[in-house]
Amino acid sequence: MGRIQHRKKVIRSKRWKRLLLLCVAAGCALLSAFITLRIYAQIVGAPIIQVPISSVFLDSQGNVIGDRFEDQRRYWISLEEMSPFLPQATVAVEDQEFYEHHGFDYSRIAGAILKDIKAGKKVEGASTITQQYARNLFLTHEKSWTRKINEALYAYRLELFYDKDELLEGYLNTVYFGHGMYGVEAASRFYFGKSAKSLTLAESALLVGIPKGPTYYSPLVNEEKAVNRQQLIVTLMEIQQKITTDQK
Repeated sequence: MGRIQHRKKVIRSKRWKRLLLLCVAAGCALLSAFITLRIYAQIVGAPIIQVPISSVFLDSQGNVIGDRFEDQRRYWISLEEMSPFLPQATVAVEDQEFYEHHGFDYSRIAGAILKDIKAGKKVEGASTITQQYARNLFLTHEKSWTRKINEALYAYRLELFYDKDELLEGYLNTVYFGHGMYGVEAASRFYFGKSAKSLTLAESALLVGIPKGPTYYSPLVNEEKAVNRQQLIVTLMEIQQKITTDQK
């Protein structure tokens, strides 16, 4: 019995040593991958984030009398030129850890991967605002692992070279709101007939709900779905203490 127990103990010891070696090897591989990625990002440099914007024509008093654009109607504005409810609502519904993470929400990614594995295909998204911004700038909306890898690479570079407010501003100026409108300023003028600076909480929440699916959540397509999503966003804003219960 003593020899059998000793053999079992030796076998267990070998298994633990193998497991330890695998963990060390995996850790070294991850560290090497991170260092390689950092070097690659530094060599390639900051991604160019310029996008085409509409030309605006003014009269002698400075009033807008028309505009000209190619494929996308967009007017770039700063965060300071937007209603404060727009960035607050966006972070609340799209990426509540936006100001804490470095471009990736690993818990959401893990959950999405499990769902993808169960489905046998790419079905679940877990993109942060930075990843969505990278997709808006450089990629398509194709659901594939190749696109997700490229999206992650661009997101890492964006986070490395730009601060959070720059990324949020860029996202809000590039996201699609349906009906040919890109960015909050063009969308605000289209849906509400006024600048994004003047949007109320209710209007901001309604607008921010549209990019999830412009063909579903545009109030001009389906008012009920648009309002339901608006209410969800306002509730999330209250839970995350971005607004008060009275404001809700």
